[in-house]
Amino acid sequence: MKEGISTGTRIGSYIRRLRENYGYTLRRVEQRSQAIGDCIDNSQLSRFEKGKSFPSFEKLRILAKVFNIPVQNFSDMLDLEVFDQFKPTGTNFNELMETGSREFEAGNFGRAYVIFERCLEVEKSGTREERAERKARARGRMAIALKKLGKLSMTEMELRSILRDRSLLSAPTQIRTLLQLASVNREMGDRYLAAIISRECLELSLAENDRQSQAASRQILGNVLFEDGQPGRAVPHFEASLDLWELLGQKQKKITLLATLGECLCCQKQSVKGWSRLKRALHLARKLSDRRGAAYTLHKMAVVCFREQRGKEGHDFITRSNLEADQEPERYVDIIFANTFLQWDEANGLGNQTQAKIAFGRLKHLRPDLERRLPEVERFDEYLRRSQSHVA
Repeated sequence: MKEGISTGTRIGSYIRRLRENYGYTLRRVEQRSQAIGDCIDNSQLSRFEKGKSFPSFEKLRILAKVFNIPVQNFSDMLDLEVFDQFKPTGTNFNELMETGSREFEAGNFGRAYVIFERCLEVEKSGTREERAERKARARGRMAIALKKLGKLSMTEMELRSILRDRSLLSAPTQIRTLLQLASVNREMGDRYLAAIISRECLELSLAENDRQSQAASRQILGNVLFEDGQPGRAVPHFEASLDLWELLGQKQKKITLLATLGECLCCQKQSVKGWSRLKRALHLARKLSDRRGAAYTLHKMAVVCFREQRGKEGHDFITRSNLEADQEPERYVDIIFANTFLQWDEANGLGNQTQAKIAFGRLKHLRPDLERRLPEVERFDEYLRRSQSHVA
């Protein structure tokens, strides 16, 4: 990418938004870039922000360091240019929010994103607290749309931007933002940070007597502990979350929770209780016509079967899980990847090189479609890194 090529103003607007989020002047960015080792002077930065010139890759790399974001964010932002044609010109914040919400509910996440982005641009009236709340609403919806588009790093950035005005935000807004941030950090593989944020969110939700947020916080915290190999510490959080969702009448929320709790109990040598939870989860998923919930639960059943040395049953559950997950219009690639990883892992353990190669090839094919850092993805990536290091 060369300076001087006009590709619209999206990158420029994004750079300006990053700078303003940090409270930096043009001169401050120049100073920070100089400290990093490659100066971007304030006049050059101004041209970038106005869309008069396009930063080279090296300049984007420096800006990514200045704002502490992955350089991939700039590429992701360019991907969103295709939706700019749907960006409205209206100035009524509430009407724009309603329009964006309708697009989101219809599954048009790119269109929804640019509409919520417009909400952020037009929000200018009221007290500091009122403006902060409205900006948080717009950014929160932008973040959810970005997550649906698979752009997790940008999602995290928007959520962190909300919390920079934290002293001006109401407790419910803080809780809602922290919940989303904990969930995104977990999906990105930063379980340590996800645990810290979910504990903070739990404390806030307890103080506010917000039972729904308590349930969600405990569920995230339980997942993080379980993924970190601490099933004994995870179980109390899962069970407390389950009780709260039951109290709130949120049946759909219970499906993945019951399935994960079932696996967790089986890890604790409580197979009877564990399988009871797994069967309840599958029954509930079928009852509510929740295809993803059914695919997820069948995957967990396969995991437990392989752990209990019941490979034939495990393969049967994988087949059933893939039948649920591998359907249009929405394929659940993360579940298909996790199922394939199970097959690859088992084939390696049994020394079945043919099956291992087939599964390995499918994993490599599926991997580019996953930004979410599942434990299986982390293990697969680590295997690839070790293999490349060994070859080198």
